[in-house]
Amino acid sequence: MEPELTLEVRTEFAPRLFDIPAHRLYQELRGPTLFDLSNRYPASFVSVLLHGDEMSGWDAIREYLSQKDLPESQRSLVLFVGNVAAAAKGLRSLPGQQDYNRIWNGGDSPEHHVAHEVINYVAETRPVVALDLHNNSTPNPHYSVLTDFSKPCVGYAARFSPLVLLATEVDEIIIRAMNDICPAVTLEAGMPSDRHSVQRLIDILRDICSMESAPDVNYDDLTILKSEARVFIECDQSSLDPGSVRLNQDLESMNFSRVPAGTQIARISSSGTSLKVFDMSHRDISKETFLRQEDTILLKHDVMIAMYTSNLEAAIQDCVCYFLEPTELA
Repeated sequence: MEPELTLEVRTEFAPRLFDIPAHRLYQELRGPTLFDLSNRYPASFVSVLLHGDEMSGWDAIREYLSQKDLPESQRSLVLFVGNVAAAAKGLRSLPGQQDYNRIWNGGDSPEHHVAHEVINYVAETRPVVALDLHNNSTPNPHYSVLTDFSKPCVGYAARFSPLVLLATEVDEIIIRAMNDICPAVTLEAGMPSDRHSVQRLIDILRDICSMESAPDVNYDDLTILKSEARVFIECDQSSLDPGSVRLNQDLESMNFSRVPAGTQIARISSSGTSLKVFDMSHRDISKETFLRQEDTILLKHDVMIAMYTSNLEAAIQDCVCYFLEPTELA
């Protein structure tokens, strides 16, 4: 029998944690854990390992806190370490689990109850900023994600990257919940295999956690994109033959660029599997977007893609990619 999922709160970050990689955290933490390291200084909220295979956030936070020259004011954190069980297996989430970044808008699962506890606790600490640290499963430039377009949120996002993605359709992600408490931003720091991703996150933690208020921002320096649609694989996972779906690996090198009409996006030979795309109003726009020629699925018109993955398991768990369009903040 699986142990009951509960949130543990700790007020110390034990020095032995500095040397423990994400896949071994289950030996030290029983499950999702909140470290309240706040002191007399204003705190920053940081979340890591919402997806168990995105380890750069954990690697960055343990190196950040181990730095001898780090001022005490910058150690004032409320740190949420999420899906330790999935991290042990190197997976985004375990079979039957809720996605830890889709549990922040209410629900009845054990994961939803943990999220509710985290939100209530963090609200009491009144942090200056919330930073959610992530990786991508395929090559993408480093970028920030916002659900709130206010100047403080954009200011923090711009400190990490001039590339900002406005995610308007996902109500269940952690930064949407944290925006009710303080400015919140997701930092997408490339692939876990890229050591540079860890250093970028350490640098941005040292930068943002030294601030007592949001920085100014020059909007002219930013490229602001808005998610317009999301592409899914529709299938019966219990009977899916993985060999019947081939996602176009070449598109992984085209993330955050425009893909021309006529480009193959996938090959699907199973009659029970299809590629679907929904716009931000949850309207099925597959027929307007895709042309199917036997097993090959082609784009009917140019699109800008992001987070495209040819990894079938990752695509089924989350999505194949997003379609984006440039936008301006009103």
